[in-house]
Amino acid sequence: GAAFLDIPVGARAVGLGSAFTSMVDDSSALYWNPAGIGRIGFTDLMAAHNEWIADTKESFVGVAQRLHRTQVIGISYTALYMDPLETRDDSGNQTGTFEAKSQAIGLSWAMNYSSVLSIGATAKQIQETIDGTVANGTAMDFGFQMRPMRNVSIGASLLNVGPSMKYVNESYSLPTSVRGGLGFSIGPLVMLAFDAKKELTSSAGDPEFSMGMEYNMSNLSRSYFWTPVVWRV
Repeated sequence: GAAFLDIPVGARAVGLGSAFTSMVDDSSALYWNPAGIGRIGFTDLMAAHNEWIADTKESFVGVAQRLHRTQVIGISYTALYMDPLETRDDSGNQTGTFEAKSQAIGLSWAMNYSSVLSIGATAKQIQETIDGTVANGTAMDFGFQMRPMRNVSIGASLLNVGPSMKYVNESYSLPTSVRGGLGFSIGPLVMLAFDAKKELTSSAGDPEFSMGMEYNMSNLSRSYFWTPVVWRV
């Protein structure tokens, strides 16, 4: 249930094969690891739209704001939706249309304990709607990031922790998962990232592993507004 919460957010993260837990440092951290917003500058805004499979569409908007040298808050909105679908009677005659939509609103907080350690948490309100039937739920995300050395980052997050949701009489679990990652830079231009993910409520239960590499033709420490090209694989 609420499988839309598993759809990755952000072109940079997807370009790295979702190996992003340890190195996320912008508003997409509101999806990947709430501790990551602790590494923004003063204000960070991200909007993304994804024309996805089976004529579905995914949109994400997130903004993070630094309140203090050590405190950052953020708010995010995620939605998965599609064009109206046909309704038909028992004879197959079209009788109208209905809509299906899933959405989540999150409020996040992060704290920098030092230049080495950041922690964060998110509270979410989730809603899924099919033809006027609504399922509501709540969930929490937790995460941390560490930089034990200047060129090494470590991160982990526990995502979508919450009670089951219910459509009418049918209950279903949220896609609770745990992620862990490692990132390190090779000189000023190359960044490598590794991630492992484990679905805690999935019947499959097999862990997933991902790896990504980023080559910045200018310098990873500079603003992306001034970087001409960044290659990712």
